[in-house]
Amino acid sequence: CLQIDPDNAAAFGVQANVHIAGGRIAEAIELGETGYARSRSGELLGMLAYQLRQACDWNRWHAVWTEMARLLDEQASLGS
Repeated sequence: CLQIDPDNAAAFGVQANVHIAGGRIAEAIELGETGYARSRSGELLGMLAYQLRQACDWNRWHAVWTEMARLLDEQASLGS
C-alpha cells in the first residue's frame, strides 16, 4: 500500500486511478472524497464526480456536482 502525503492531491489521484484500473471503484471514490476534503483540489473533485456518476450514486454525485458548479466561476481545473 502506498503512503499518501495528506497535502498532495496528485498522490490521491494516482492512488485512486490505481483502484479504478483494478475495478475497485468504491475505494477510488473513498480516496477521492478524502483527498478532496484535505486538499480542496478541483481535479480530485472532477474525478470524484465522474466516478460517482459511473457508480450511479446520485445522491453523493449531486452534492459533488453542486460544489463543482460553485467552483466553475472560480477555478478552471476540474479534472476530466
